[in-house]
Amino acid sequence: MSGNEVQAQRYLIQSNIADQLADVMQQLGHAVIEKIGPPNAPHTLVANLNRQQLAALTQHFSQLNIEPDQPLSLQASLGVRPVT
Repeated sequence: MSGNEVQAQRYLIQSNIADQLADVMQQLGHAVIEKIGPPNAPHTLVANLNRQQLAALTQHFSQLNIEPDQPLSLQASLGVRPVT
């Protein structure tokens, strides 16, 4: 991998503006890997973004909340499955 190539990371993208996430989905295309919320009105997207995509997104859509997607527990981050 060259110095200019940056590996994509998973981010959560949230918006309180109804139509804004539809615009984000259109801009990101296949980078969106999941929509969270009601089928016709998702409130959160999960997307794989590199640094350039992240910078462009934050410049174009100033009202978004964007944060790295992280495991919900230490067990999940270690790949440990709960005993059932």
